[in-house]
Amino acid sequence: MVNNDPVTCLGMEFENDEARRTYFTDILREKLKDPEFKKIEGFPIGEDEDILALSDPPYYTACPNPWLKDSIKQAKQVPVLINYSVPGKKKRIEKIPNEFDKTLIGKIENSIIPHWHPNNRMMDGKE
Repeated sequence: MVNNDPVTCLGMEFENDEARRTYFTDILREKLKDPEFKKIEGFPIGEDEDILALSDPPYYTACPNPWLKDSIKQAKQVPVLINYSVPGKKKRIEKIPNEFDKTLIGKIENSIIPHWHPNNRMMDGKE
C-alpha cells in the first residue's frame, strides 16, 4: 500500500514517503563514493547498489548510518506521546502533543528549576 501523504523527516517536509526515500538515497549514494566513509569500522563488504537496495535512509542503512546522530537528536527533542496521571483517576491519559504542549515543554526546559539528586552529599548539620 503506497502512502501519498506529506512526510516530515529530520525537520524536512517531503511530498510523500517516496520523495523522502529518493532524497536521502541520493545523499547516501554520494557518501558511498567517499573512500573515507568506507573506512569506518563495520562497513559491509559489497557493492554500492546492493547497500542502497537494502537501505531505507535515513531510518535504516545497510552501512554505518550517517544520519544516526541527527535522528537521535530529533528523537530527544520532540515528544511522541505525553502520559498524564490525574489524581483520583486510575486510568492514565495519553495525548499526542500539540503546539501548546511543545511551547510549555520549551518554557519548562529553559527555566531554572532547583533540583537535588539522590547522590548529592547531604549536610549532617555541622557544616
